[in-house]
Amino acid sequence: GFEDFYEYDEVKAMMNLLWYLTSRMDEYEGFNIRSFCRDNINDEMFNFKFSTLNVLNNVEDPRKFSEFTEDQLEGLGITDGRDLEIFTRLNNLKRDLHNGEDLTILDAYYKLFNITDYVESKYDILSGGDEESYKNQKIMNLAFITYKIRCFMDIESRDDIDGFFKFIYDNYESYSSPMNELTDEDKVNILTAHKAKGLEFPVVFVCSLKDRSFPYEYIFDEDYRTPLNFLYEKFSDIDDEFKLDAIQSEMMAEEERRIIYVALTRAQSCLIVSGVEKDGLSSKELSIMRKRYPQIRELTNDNIYEIEFEKPDDEFRQEDLTLSFTSMEDYLQCPHLYNLAHNYRFETPQNQGMYIGSIAHGALNGINTQAVMNEVSEDRVDEIIDRAMDSNPNLENNGRFELIMDSVADYWDVFGSNWKILASEYPFTMLRNENGVKYNVKGQIDLIVQENPDDDSLISLLDYKTDIDINNPDRYIRQLHLYYLALEHNPEFSNRDVENLIIYSLGSKDPAKTTKPNVIVKHKLEQQLSDTARRIRNNQYQKTEDTQKCRGCLLKDLCDIED
Repeated sequence: GFEDFYEYDEVKAMMNLLWYLTSRMDEYEGFNIRSFCRDNINDEMFNFKFSTLNVLNNVEDPRKFSEFTEDQLEGLGITDGRDLEIFTRLNNLKRDLHNGEDLTILDAYYKLFNITDYVESKYDILSGGDEESYKNQKIMNLAFITYKIRCFMDIESRDDIDGFFKFIYDNYESYSSPMNELTDEDKVNILTAHKAKGLEFPVVFVCSLKDRSFPYEYIFDEDYRTPLNFLYEKFSDIDDEFKLDAIQSEMMAEEERRIIYVALTRAQSCLIVSGVEKDGLSSKELSIMRKRYPQIRELTNDNIYEIEFEKPDDEFRQEDLTLSFTSMEDYLQCPHLYNLAHNYRFETPQNQGMYIGSIAHGALNGINTQAVMNEVSEDRVDEIIDRAMDSNPNLENNGRFELIMDSVADYWDVFGSNWKILASEYPFTMLRNENGVKYNVKGQIDLIVQENPDDDSLISLLDYKTDIDINNPDRYIRQLHLYYLALEHNPEFSNRDVENLIIYSLGSKDPAKTTKPNVIVKHKLEQQLSDTARRIRNNQYQKTEDTQKCRGCLLKDLCDIED
């Protein structure tokens, strides 16, 4: 077994660094400057000199200390060059965080690694040179914190370091170390719908559907609402509490619909759904599902043993290597990057352009999903776009955001309304076995359409981009060819020919760039997939030798690459 998450020295050291970046340092019991001096923490991450430790042990005002310049720190007695650089950079980072610099919490977290050189010092482990589990555990624990940061940023704030530290301080003792999830291959997976996103299983149980509970209905309640300081941080330009509550209610309702959709689409062969009876009456949600989908069978004590489902091929196992187009591209850019992002699961920082892109994708999916169900209208399109914009007042008067969202409306007016929308954000999985190397390829196609609604023999595949000027069309063309390859093996679409592959560039004057499927491009892509899978199977995670690629790497702070 493994220790609880909060008991690891690297977790304690990183929590101390995060505490140091807050503006309310005196509010947290157990955290102080002297914590840096504890043998286990200092030996694990810092290795400060004795003279530096002596200074830290005598600091009386940690907040004032964290504001000192390099000269002031040196005047206190921190004279070792490396130690002086660490605290100077920590103090500069803290100042930038609280002075409105364009830094997210995740950006700041990764800069802590750059300052301490911690992950870089473990490169022998990461590159496959050391497979001792306790050493891998250290890296996985620190990567796990990035998942918690991403959750906080998605729900509350992208730059509120004080709010995040309070959140993790209140909860981190309850976290399980991620290594615990890897110790039993034959376990039954019990997952939240959020955690199950992107995974598939032969049989899935979705339990306890209940009206106003799962899916949850947001109800205004002063005792149980999100703290207003969080709401006002995210919606800083809105003063009306009732408007804030209405926005929050609609956002949560939309999120609940997405969560239910994710939960119900994780099964490969058999989905079993349970509901909650009320006053002797069967679940309202299950009754609605049975009316809409007559093929659903009700399970009773008499027929429960008659359940049949297709057992997956022995070759297909969930724990097999899984590639996506993004993960393959990451490996081709730098195997070390792939290892950090996809094996250890360090979250990728999201710049403002990516953040705007995710909002636009959400709005487009909302519009296209309505079209699939034949429930779309001009008013509904406007409503979806307005909600996306109202929910992000931090981007008000942002010219790029306004341009992209205007382009979402233009997409529907000019293109979407004239096509037959077949599927939006369509997930796919392919099993490949080449020269003894087994791997899965997974992904999600932004849009599948019939450009000619009267000809159901031809379909086109579309991928949205928020690059106003497509700087790397070859990459996007290869991505669309992966979708083309996936549908060749998909029984739902295998009897239809792919007519066009469309790169749709939101914000561009000429947004729809069309190309035809190309067999040569597809074969080259298949070879890249095979070569990448083989090298990953052989644990080849060396750093790229092309340092130009490092300059734009979103995880460069985990390496020794300078800006």
